[in-house]
Amino acid sequence: MKDLFARYGGHGFIIGKGRASALNLPDDQSLDYMLDHHSVEIIPNLYYISSYTLRPEFMGAMSELPENMIKLGTAEHDFTDAFLQYDHTVRSDVYVGIHQYLNVFSVVIRTSEEDLADMYCCPKSQVTKTYDYVLTFHPKGQSEENCSLLDHPEYVEMLLITLFFTMGLNGLSVEFTPSSRKLGKNISTEFCDKLQSMLNTLTNEGDLKNLMLEYAETYKFNMTKEPK
Repeated sequence: MKDLFARYGGHGFIIGKGRASALNLPDDQSLDYMLDHHSVEIIPNLYYISSYTLRPEFMGAMSELPENMIKLGTAEHDFTDAFLQYDHTVRSDVYVGIHQYLNVFSVVIRTSEEDLADMYCCPKSQVTKTYDYVLTFHPKGQSEENCSLLDHPEYVEMLLITLFFTMGLNGLSVEFTPSSRKLGKNISTEFCDKLQSMLNTLTNEGDLKNLMLEYAETYKFNMTKEPK
């Protein structure tokens, strides 16, 4: 059931070859190589890799949550991972952790097995529990020493907006409830209240870029690239 979800490489398939996006994967799928050659630059010094577009080997489903992950909150959202006859709403817990470098963040979601079972009209026992690594978020212009999510709640907001955009939830229903962890408590009520309206304005990558530029200007995000 879950193997066909878009979060594991997109909706496109080629008969006899599997996911179309897999054809674009390089032999070297290390974090460094993927960030340097296959990440999306939203604005200068802000990059992401989304498993909804391209899934390198370090992303995808995990049976257990890695120890370094912290719960940001729970999103109640329209389900976009499969084409269904009717619209369905599910709950997905959102976790964040550090991936190899202090300014590279892994984002993992766990969609409720109960909600998926109800959607597919099957017993919950038939739905495999997975924690899905779906987004790598990299504010490259910020030094590793100055990239704490606790000290920079704006990074969490930028991360969540990017996550929901790459999940295809722009223009759809999304309601986010922060967790009781420190990072969750750092997410403002104001942000949660305006999240839906912000996502509704994002019709393409250009709109995402413009919104991130607003954040960059407001919070003095470093967009000056170091010379190669």
